[in-house]
Parts: sequence; C-alpha cells; structure tokens
Amino acid sequence: MPDDHPVVEDLNSAFGEHTFYLSEEGLVIWEWLEGPETDGQPVVAVILAGWVDEEKSSLTSHQPKVTELIIPLAPTTPEAMS
Repeated sequence: MPDDHPVVEDLNSAFGEHTFYLSEEGLVIWEWLEGPETDGQPVVAVILAGWVDEEKSSLTSHQPKVTELIIPLAPTTPEAMS
C-alpha cells in the first residue's frame, strides 16, 4: 500500500510502523525472523488481517499469523558481505 494511502495512519496506530502489503491472504507485513534487525537477517511474512468475503472487499483483523514464507535478505554493508 502506498505510504500516502488514507488508511496507513490507522494501520500504523493499530500495528506499528510497517510497510503493509495486500495479498490473497489479506493484510501482510514482514518481520525479522530472529529478534532485532541485523544486516542480512531473513524476514518472515505475518498476516495481520484476513478478507471477509470472496470479493476481497473488506478485511477483519485477527491474531498475527506467522507464515512459512521466509525471505533471506542480502547483506547491505561491505563488512557483512565478506
């Protein structure tokens, strides 16, 4: 979702500062897999809300659901690349 979308402020209030994504499953964020951010650490998709109908016209929040989708991130600093 674009940062300037009207609902982003409400999402940040409810779930904290994140980049929010809409998927077939619902509203998704990415969280660090293990504790605080470290360079190159993998992230995991977490679903915060699910679609209420087949038309995907509305979302309902639920307990965060950690998925099995894990993305390894490349290191960003020269020290971490060696």
